[in-house]
Amino acid sequence: VIDLVCADFLNIMGSARDEREKRHELARIARELSQLAKTLDVALWSAALVRRQAIAKAKLKKDDIAEVFEAIAVADGVVGICAPEELVMQGLRSLYLTALRDEGDDRSAGLIEVDLDRMLFRDTSLNTEEALNGTKRKSGVEGEN
Repeated sequence: VIDLVCADFLNIMGSARDEREKRHELARIARELSQLAKTLDVALWSAALVRRQAIAKAKLKKDDIAEVFEAIAVADGVVGICAPEELVMQGLRSLYLTALRDEGDDRSAGLIEVDLDRMLFRDTSLNTEEALNGTKRKSGVEGEN
C-alpha cells in the first residue's frame, strides 16, 4: 500500500504541454499532482525553491515561494526549512508552517539539528527563539533524512 508519493522538486518538472510562462506550467503540474494524490488517497510531498531574498529568513511567507505561488493554493500544507545564519552556525534549521489548509498557518513547527556529513536530521528540544539567542542546544532522537 502506498501512503506517500515524493515528487522531487516541483520547480524542475516539465510537461508535454507548452505554456507561455514557467509559473503557469508549474501551477498546472501542481494542480494535476494534487488531483492525482486525492484520487489515490495518498499524501504528496515535493520541494520548491524560495526567492533568493528569502533564503536566510527565519520565517517564510507564502510569497517567498519562487515561481509557484499558485501551487500553494492546491497544497494541503507548506512547510519551510529556514536557514538564518544564526541557526546555520549552530547546525540547526527552523521548520516553519507557511501554509496549512485546515489549520492556522504562519507559525513555527520547531527546530531540527542538521548533520550534513552524515545526512541526518535530529529533533531538538530548543525553540527558535532560544536558538537565535544562543542557548546551548540539546539533541534528541536521530531521524532519517
